[in-house]
Amino acid sequence: MIYRLTGQVQHYAWGGKNYIASLIGLHSAKDQPCAEWWLGAHPSAPSEIENITGKQSLIEFLLQNPTALGQANRQQFGDELPYLLKILDVEKPLSIQLHPTKSQAEKGFEAENAKGVALTDSTRTYKDRNHKPEMMIALSDFWLLHGFKTKAQILATLNARPSLQPLAEKLGTQSLAEFYANVMLADQSTLANW
Repeated sequence: MIYRLTGQVQHYAWGGKNYIASLIGLHSAKDQPCAEWWLGAHPSAPSEIENITGKQSLIEFLLQNPTALGQANRQQFGDELPYLLKILDVEKPLSIQLHPTKSQAEKGFEAENAKGVALTDSTRTYKDRNHKPEMMIALSDFWLLHGFKTKAQILATLNARPSLQPLAEKLGTQSLAEFYANVMLADQSTLANW
């Protein structure tokens, strides 16, 4: 059986105002960014499925109809949909993202649940128990940066600009991981001085 599935829009500051809105016919979103359109059973924003009884959360539908996931999926992943399809409209640079391993995600999710941290709390790190393997398919022109240059290449770039010499000196005494952590955790006044 085929059902109509309606996704959920995520309004993050880096999102655009046109692509997703026009893709799904959302005319009321012109005043706020539509960064992602989620299609799946994520607890933070589950899709809705239209069946003969009306609209229903995809999570509820799968709880009532676990065989809809297929036998192979259920053997490997249990009675949960193992992926979340996202369509992105990126207008501004995204934040740097670090994804946990499956084991880290499971432990972190359970620990935050045990502490009573709400799924919607902005301080929450683990919104579900899954790791985040990703595959990207560009639907339009898109630039994606992944990973780092070598330490030698970064030092050459920093040394080429006299104003960045203090950072070059700092990197010269640290591993790339330590340097990155120091820059990312620096307060605003330190960043301004650099």
